[in-house]
Amino acid sequence: MNCKMPTLCIGLMLSVCSIGLTQVPAPELLCNWQDPDLTPTSWLNSRYNEVWGVTIAGREYAVIGSTMGIHFINVTEAPDCVPLPEAWVAGAAQGSNLIHRDFKHYQHYLYAVADEGASTLQIIDLSGLPQATEVVYDDDEFVRTAHNLFIDTVTAKLYLCGGNSPTGGFAIRILSLADPEDPVMIGSFPNSNFYLPYVHDLYVRHDTAYLNCGNSGFYVVDFTDPVEPVLLGTITDYPGAGYNHSGWLSDDGHYYFLCDETHGSPVKVVDVSDFSDMHVVATMAAGTADSRIAHNALLRDDVLYVSYYYDGFQAWDVSDPLHPLHIAAYDTYPGPDGYSYKGAWGVFPLPSGK
Repeated sequence: MNCKMPTLCIGLMLSVCSIGLTQVPAPELLCNWQDPDLTPTSWLNSRYNEVWGVTIAGREYAVIGSTMGIHFINVTEAPDCVPLPEAWVAGAAQGSNLIHRDFKHYQHYLYAVADEGASTLQIIDLSGLPQATEVVYDDDEFVRTAHNLFIDTVTAKLYLCGGNSPTGGFAIRILSLADPEDPVMIGSFPNSNFYLPYVHDLYVRHDTAYLNCGNSGFYVVDFTDPVEPVLLGTITDYPGAGYNHSGWLSDDGHYYFLCDETHGSPVKVVDVSDFSDMHVVATMAAGTADSRIAHNALLRDDVLYVSYYYDGFQAWDVSDPLHPLHIAAYDTYPGPDGYSYKGAWGVFPLPSGK
């Protein structure tokens, strides 16, 4: 069974199917959610965008963004893919022009932004799930639109990127979450002392930020002092370079798994152990078609999960980063493939394996 872009697919890695000439294990589809009543976007005719996952009081929930807001689905037991109506959160901006939302969680709070419209930063208390959620903060004081966000949970800092606010645009904006319901801005860049290009996405660990800067390449910045950050390194010219889109850091911090959002460009393994000499050491790709294009990646327990647009869900064992092993694939888009941005947008592995 296949599912198109405007759907939620939840699966387990159980069965095997043939992908091209190679046997690659495929997840078993457990459920598929579609809501044709949601407003489609005027671009791509899609209803959904980012996905995330949270575990609250031992129960697992899928978090799904749409043109209208944020949907929560309890997937703890055999899921039926029915959103919890009492938990739904209306987006500050809604409608056919709402293409991008992004989420991350810290403690029992979900932090949400959108990249279009008169949006806000929304902070949602999830402790009442499955009965309810509560929006505890909804304001554009620090951000009106942002393409992505990331939370450094060790330092309790929220990083917003590629955004705008009532006071102007920013590449990176840093908020302290010392009080998770009342963020405080502690840094915004570029400024007169520190230059940054547009930042499309990012990963942050212990104040070190790995920045995917689109056509400007890949930057690594130390934000230990959010007033005076330090540029640690950049790479702009590397094999298969395209639109430097997103990525995820290995647990040991030695490798960054990089997705260029460019048709035909593979996922890269970048050695970042020496910021003065960052370089690609391996690549992985879903097939050989020139139209293949990776979107987002997330690492759990040495498995790299990738949403791969037309090629759906893909996974690699990267316990040996120099020799990634393709271990799972599930085609969520029935085609035909092309040179646009249809198919799987995001992926999130839950602790249970869903």
